[in-house]
Amino acid sequence: MKKFIITLMVGLMATVSGFAQYYTTNHSNSNTGQFKTWNSQYYSIKYPANWRTLTNFDIMSDVYIGSANGELGFTVLFFDTDLTLSEVVNMGNVDLNNVGMNVVSNKMITINGQPCYKTIIEYWLNDYHVKQISFTFKKGQKIFNVKFGNLYSEVNANTVLIDEIIGSFKMK
Repeated sequence: MKKFIITLMVGLMATVSGFAQYYTTNHSNSNTGQFKTWNSQYYSIKYPANWRTLTNFDIMSDVYIGSANGELGFTVLFFDTDLTLSEVVNMGNVDLNNVGMNVVSNKMITINGQPCYKTIIEYWLNDYHVKQISFTFKKGQKIFNVKFGNLYSEVNANTVLIDEIIGSFKMK
């Protein structure tokens, strides 16, 4: 369980650009104007139509969706657990602090009527100031995490877009 929580909280931080698109059989994309919708059997989320998707890149993450130039992106992952939402988030935050990441903010909010923890994480990776904004939900026995991240300045420059994307997230 600890490995899953660390993976959940750390997520994908590499800047992804120029990658090939991979698709699985349990989702569909629909394009409505400036946004597409990623539909899986467990959730849906909208994202800019010109962004790319990458699946099957690790055991935990369902999809990485991001701009082709690598300025901003997010991962979606989920897993089953008997732990409460608060327990998962608190354990993950302890693990983040233990590896030198700074949990700047961690608060319960509501998105689409669902309770969610919004966690802001900052750390230095070599000479780069990195920022992640993580949204963690629970429905039934499934934990869902949607994490945005990149350079501090890129994340701060895209807060309106992040709010729009996470506002579209729906668990099924």
